[in-house]
Amino acid sequence: NENGGLADIAESLAKAGIATIRMDFPGCGKSEESFQKNTMTNMVSDVYSCIDYAEKNYAIDSTKIGIFGYSMGGRIACEMAGEGKVNFSGMVLLAPYVDNSKTINFIGNEEENAELIAAAEKDGYVVFTTKYGQVQELSKEFFNDITTIDPLANAAGFKGKAMVIYGEDDNTVAPEISKRAVEVFNAKVLDVTGDTHSYSFYSDKPEIRSAIVVNTINMFLETFK
Repeated sequence: NENGGLADIAESLAKAGIATIRMDFPGCGKSEESFQKNTMTNMVSDVYSCIDYAEKNYAIDSTKIGIFGYSMGGRIACEMAGEGKVNFSGMVLLAPYVDNSKTINFIGNEEENAELIAAAEKDGYVVFTTKYGQVQELSKEFFNDITTIDPLANAAGFKGKAMVIYGEDDNTVAPEISKRAVEVFNAKVLDVTGDTHSYSFYSDKPEIRSAIVVNTINMFLETFK
């Protein structure tokens, strides 16, 4: 939901005639699963399940499927776009975390990463508190997925149109990380500098939220012609 931000996008897309589906990943929102199940492998599987559910239960045109991903969701979207199991016509990435280094920079430096990974390997998971105050149980599988899977490795397999939205003042996903996705997908760019990684979802920046919503709608309308 992202404090109503993703709901705004979904409702606006609906008004434009585009159906959307969102899910709570393991340990998030109303999910009753442990956050220890919150791994890239499981999250990708959940998205595939949601697409399958939508196609089987609603009047969805399966030739016109798009994907939107914010931050870690952008990483998921990139990985799925490269896999080619779904022929995505369009993709919108908001500050996608597509870094493929062994250091997970939103968690800490190399030494802090090593300590967390060692603890997770020893006990199966480690308790980590984000800079936003979220207490998470990060499993050893979480670290393995993040540090071994390159979400852009198969980017050439994506044949649709892409747009990357980011801000130069993003303090969680550095702009140079988002720019990697711009390069590999030959994506359109929308610069919404002015609200760090919040992107108006956790602050009062109506001009940023409006830009994200309007450009996302236009991108999908263009790809679904």
